[in-house]
Amino acid sequence: MTILTSSQAILIVWSKRAGKYDYSVTTANFLVETLKCAISIIALASAWRTEGVTEQNKLTASLKEVIVYPIPAALYLVKNLLQYYIFAYVDAPGYQILKNLNIITTGVLYRIILKKK
Repeated sequence: MTILTSSQAILIVWSKRAGKYDYSVTTANFLVETLKCAISIIALASAWRTEGVTEQNKLTASLKEVIVYPIPAALYLVKNLLQYYIFAYVDAPGYQILKNLNIITTGVLYRIILKKK
């Protein structure tokens, strides 16, 4: 899973031909997320086979817990789709540098909005 996630930027850049993609970026994004889901389900099934279903790996959720997920999921979808369009203008190393600026931005906003050190 780590290899898939960390190599996504490089694979997107390598798949460009003359600055464009020969495939639907929406379909590619869907397939990447489907692959991540399949890997997670396989890992969970493996844990269930070896350890059995325990309190730590049991799947339970209430509507109150699940109702908060659509907003972050939509933002994650937009972020992943925007990656393809960003790579039309920025190379992979430049993207990684810009992406790491979110650490600094988070720290500054944490300090300003929450008024904490």
